[in-house]
Amino acid sequence: MNQEANEKHKDSFFSYVFGNKRAVRELCAALGGKPLPEDAVITMNTLVRVLFMGLANDISFLINGQLIVLIEHQSTINKSMPMRLLRYVVQLYENIVDKEAYYRRGAITIPTPVFIVLYNGTDPYPDS
Repeated sequence: MNQEANEKHKDSFFSYVFGNKRAVRELCAALGGKPLPEDAVITMNTLVRVLFMGLANDISFLINGQLIVLIEHQSTINKSMPMRLLRYVVQLYENIVDKEAYYRRGAITIPTPVFIVLYNGTDPYPDS
């Protein structure tokens, strides 16, 4: 299997495993050190084909309508990840903000983004 096909396969598997609410609860508990409350409302909003190359982000969701989480799984170091995450969050806001709000006098309230990149490659890279 070539490198591109292998990376696409890994991305698809990661999205498949963690692309549901039950798995999101487990992932949040593992990353945050404590479980989400049982009554937490999770809304999946993973993007499809955001970038010109047809790439989609791996996982995105809102928790109680207040928090956007963007999780990317990487097996190679990508120093352009901040730019990719910026593109993703802008597209997510475009999807969840009422288009008429842009023309109203009041401020638009948006969820605070949290960006998480899970790296499992072999090259050394700092944890944060």
